[in-house]
Amino acid sequence: MIVKYSSNPTKKFKKNFFSIVGKPTIITFHSLADLDCCASAIAIQEFLGKNSIIAMQDSVQSEVKNIIRNYYSSFLKFSKAKKLYPNAKIIVLDCNEKNLLLNNVQKADFLIDHHALSNNSIKAENSFVCPEASSTAELVAKIVQPSKEVAALLVLAIVSDSAKLIHANYETFYTLYKLLKENNLNFEEVCQPLYSPLSAKIRMEILKALPNIELSTKSGYIVATGLSPSHPSLVAEALIKIGADVAFVASIQNNCVISARMHKRNLFAAQLPLIMKKVAKVLGGEGGGHPLAAAASGPKIENSSKSLKLAKKLFFKQIEK
Repeated sequence: MIVKYSSNPTKKFKKNFFSIVGKPTIITFHSLADLDCCASAIAIQEFLGKNSIIAMQDSVQSEVKNIIRNYYSSFLKFSKAKKLYPNAKIIVLDCNEKNLLLNNVQKADFLIDHHALSNNSIKAENSFVCPEASSTAELVAKIVQPSKEVAALLVLAIVSDSAKLIHANYETFYTLYKLLKENNLNFEEVCQPLYSPLSAKIRMEILKALPNIELSTKSGYIVATGLSPSHPSLVAEALIKIGADVAFVASIQNNCVISARMHKRNLFAAQLPLIMKKVAKVLGGEGGGHPLAAAASGPKIENSSKSLKLAKKLFFKQIEK
């Protein structure tokens, strides 16, 4: 699939996007929404006005709800939003794979995403896709001019989705600079929620998941795999912090989601996005991501254990090359 990407929205995209201000619009994103897509949706809703609705495919990650608490109460389920505005324009953020859009979203009027397109991507009339961007929030900040409060959310989303700027590039830092300067924001103050301790409830859930983790080692590398009732990304991150070289953690909700994390010292040892793309096929879904943070998901929950074993096998195979 040959696609031309751009780090900035085209004049045509902006013209068409600006033309829907005030019109009925549904803004949606991937399953188990993270901070990046939520903050991006809030910024776009603020720009488009009161006739725009933020619609969840299923739910928002629990650790994100507190950060967006001033806005979360207005989020609707996608099915309810469609009943309210059956003919609304649809904007899809931070996701282009059909399998991550659970409500049979086959096409969009606008697509804004930082993940590469594939043969399984939804069709969109207007697209602004840039895989080199560290987050969708980075792209949204190039389209709209947010209020101070929403700009702070975009900064948080960019820092969070770039793994605290590990995946940041020149465009990322420039976008952050503009958001901070134009809105008179202090970087350390804005980012405080990302460095604050997790709630006792979430920490308990992470600790309860650890006994289910299996450890394997080969050629000096430690791989952690296992199933967690919730927060697979946080469990994977915790495993990296306490010594694992790579962690693959699965969680089963409506489908199976596997979060993969790798320590930055192994950046050139293995290709995590490639591993997750192959793992996703076993789940009947799609996968990909960034060099140190990737994911796979799909409806075949019965293959969760098989997928974790494959992820471990592929990692060991790559490091031996």
